[in-house]
Amino acid sequence: MPGVIERVDRLEEALVQYMRVVGQAQAQTEAELREFKEEIRNDTEKLKMQVDRVDKQLVETNEQLARTDKQIAETDEQLKIASAQTYKQIELTNEQLARTDKQLAETNEQLARTDKQLAETNEQLARTDKQLAETDEQLKLTDKQLAETDEQLKLTDKQLAETDEQLKITDKQLAETDEQLKLTDKQLAETDEQLKITSKEVDRLSKNIEMFRHDCNVQWGKMSAKQGTMVEDLIHPSLPRIINEYFGFKVIDMMIRRKKECQDGNLKEFDAIAVTRDYVFLNSTKSSLSSESVNTFIKDLDGFKDIFHEYAAKKLVGILASLFVEKSVLAYAERRGLMVLGVGGWLMEVKNIQGFIPKQW
Repeated sequence: MPGVIERVDRLEEALVQYMRVVGQAQAQTEAELREFKEEIRNDTEKLKMQVDRVDKQLVETNEQLARTDKQIAETDEQLKIASAQTYKQIELTNEQLARTDKQLAETNEQLARTDKQLAETNEQLARTDKQLAETDEQLKLTDKQLAETDEQLKLTDKQLAETDEQLKITDKQLAETDEQLKLTDKQLAETDEQLKITSKEVDRLSKNIEMFRHDCNVQWGKMSAKQGTMVEDLIHPSLPRIINEYFGFKVIDMMIRRKKECQDGNLKEFDAIAVTRDYVFLNSTKSSLSSESVNTFIKDLDGFKDIFHEYAAKKLVGILASLFVEKSVLAYAERRGLMVLGVGGWLMEVKNIQGFIPKQW
């Protein structure tokens, strides 16, 4: 019995010593894990601050690099990639911390069960050794990830340094551009002032030229009226232009002083006839217009297609022309659906009210 008691005492002493060693190991492990967790959190906070600074710098860089060349855009793209990689690394680190916390909780739970199950000391020690081995492996993996994170931070620092250098170059370019813009603004202001002066002078000259051209056309018209060549001198060069500008039609045939036999056998002369694809324009030119001139021309329009059968399928428009057009006669002609031409800046011009639509015969 003394031998058994002695063995029991040694066994109890061994158990007490084992529990002391296990407790010290547990306390040391918990202290190291808390210290490691604190370091990880501190490193994470620092990393987040660095990332925030990187984001802020990226925003400022994006605003400035929008006006720079392809090289700055490529640098901005690299910063975005680096920022994304850094965020991804932070997420991986946070996930690792969560797994470490979970493993620490499992280890604490296992140690509590070890205190309760002293009778199964050997089996529990085996499981504890296995868990410690797994924890050690996890710590090694964490160390590797921290090393990768540190390498990534070094790469980010290098990219930030390159970006800072590029920003200095950009600032210099912007300063040069701003100086150039100031010089350009000054030149534009001087040019604008000169243009204002030139515009006023051009307006004055244009008015004088317009008045001179109008007077010349009136004098020419008077001379043509005296010589009986108003149609040749004024209508013939003006009618195709007016038809194109007013109607958008191209004149394909133009006749002046056109004579044709009427049904009564007499020859009738028409001052000018302009033909387009779908229309015929008949002109009567007078040195001065009267209401009677309008009525006579209406009769000519009514009988035109009886004489010119070849134009029966085309629409007919009447155009009166004169050197001077009184307002009352112009109003009467418009009511009868006639276009009226008078002397203007470019030989003859339309005197009808804006938007006037002539009658079609």
